[in-house]
Amino acid sequence: EIRFCDWSSDVCSSDLVIMSNHQHTVWTAGKANLCDMLRDFKTFASKAILASLEVEPERRRDWLLCR
Repeated sequence: EIRFCDWSSDVCSSDLVIMSNHQHTVWTAGKANLCDMLRDFKTFASKAILASLEVEPERRRDWLLCR
């Protein structure tokens, strides 16, 4: 489960589904700039996904990590 919150701009993801080729996210936002929010979320999510691939059992790990 990935939860993303940026309290300084009042942005949180309340629901997130990641599929092999796209994602669905429900956002709650206050005064946030959409471009900045998406940039920060993509950075956060990519790091979280890579970290989970290193420790969680995943049969496609080598393919996902391009090994």
